[in-house]
Amino acid sequence: MKLVDFCWKYVDELQSGARCRYHRAVSVAEGTMISFKTLAGAVERFENETNESYELDEVGMEFQRRFVEWCRLKRKISGGTIHRYMTLMRTVMNVAVREKLCSNLEFRRAEFVPLSEMNDALVLNQDKMEHLMSFRFKDRRLREARDIFVVGYLTGQRFSDYSRLCKEMYAEFDGQKFVRITQQKTGTIVYVPLDVRVEKIIKRYGGRLPALKLSDFNMRLGEVALSMGWNGELKLTSHTARRSFATNAYAAGVPIASIMCVTGHTREEHLRRYLRLSTATLAVQAAHDFEKFSIAK
Repeated sequence: MKLVDFCWKYVDELQSGARCRYHRAVSVAEGTMISFKTLAGAVERFENETNESYELDEVGMEFQRRFVEWCRLKRKISGGTIHRYMTLMRTVMNVAVREKLCSNLEFRRAEFVPLSEMNDALVLNQDKMEHLMSFRFKDRRLREARDIFVVGYLTGQRFSDYSRLCKEMYAEFDGQKFVRITQQKTGTIVYVPLDVRVEKIIKRYGGRLPALKLSDFNMRLGEVALSMGWNGELKLTSHTARRSFATNAYAAGVPIASIMCVTGHTREEHLRRYLRLSTATLAVQAAHDFEKFSIAK
């Protein structure tokens, strides 16, 4: 079977609900569907522009080299996006193998998915977050986008979860207030400490955040960055909120286990991929860690 045909078939089945999350009887999140649709489009453009056509059994290291080269040199696609493309490609190929549509396993080699370079623009540090939260937007559209983003930052969730936060999700036990969230991507239930700023924002909108599609939200965030004078300095997206939460919490000394409890990560190595820490920040964190020992005395 042709690679591009299977990619589009996979997308169609995700969108129709005929194909659910692996090992689960629930549909994938909207963002996941968009990601696979973007991959299918990229594969189709790659084949059209290179006059190539690949069967599923031909998706190995030679395909990887040609596709990555096309992404980098012809399309000027960032390393982070290429990393996501190849990670999604591996998922598609694993499905094809399980369904006995091909027997090629070369895509499982570690080097098939290029490492993603570190990118400080993926994170807003504490100072930038304070600036964002205190900024006065004249445009209502941008105020809404900022408020939704801040809720995402203060809860550490994915857009599919923080965009639907409402007062009905509040919970309280042992004198503490929480937001109870069933994460759409994994089905994991997490209890997020309810920050007073989150409570105020949700109250401001009558108990429920404004409804926005992911594409519209990201478009508005681009306008937010421009309005704040961050032109070209960083690309603000829905996922920046979650990455910034994890990075800033870790830099502030919050234990990894506590961060995982909020984000819903089940493996420390997966969470650490979110962390975007400068060398100086890591050095300071290490100094605090080593204070437990007497090596400096």
